[in-house]
Amino acid sequence: MTVLDRTDAAVDFLLTWGLEHEWRGYDPFDGLRSPLFRRSPLSASRWSRLAWLQPFKRSPINLRPVAGITKSLNPKGVALYASGVTECLRGPMHDRVAPIVDELLRTLCRLRSDTHGSGGWGYNFDWQSRCVPDEDALVHNVNLLAASFLLRAGRLTGKPRWVEVGLETPTMTTLS
Repeated sequence: MTVLDRTDAAVDFLLTWGLEHEWRGYDPFDGLRSPLFRRSPLSASRWSRLAWLQPFKRSPINLRPVAGITKSLNPKGVALYASGVTECLRGPMHDRVAPIVDELLRTLCRLRSDTHGSGGWGYNFDWQSRCVPDEDALVHNVNLLAASFLLRAGRLTGKPRWVEVGLETPTMTTLS
């Protein structure tokens, strides 16, 4: 089996998995989505939130189902997944991945919200870390990933609509 054959097999596996799961998954920081923890008075404490996240990030066993956390659509995850799939448009898998790229583009656009006043994307869960970055920085991180994917996909598919959406993203309008 050649390297190209192994690469194609890996891409096929990832595409099949993504389609079967409707692009939903877990994130190392999604432990704060737990309904058990959200109902707890400890959820208001920064240090309790940090402590609660650790088992979800570090355990070899997936604890999320026990804590009531379901797989979800994460704009950053969709953008990263889609970015890789978009690169397949350049090669022999073009015909297979083109409709999947369109589906991911539509999914990403559906996930766009004004939750953070940006008109872009953000995380689909509360976020906590030891260093406390500006929440706007987190939103810009996701916006930049989503916009770069939209711009690249628009260029590779020849569909200017995706380029327009990418350029409308607040992070991109700030940079231009």
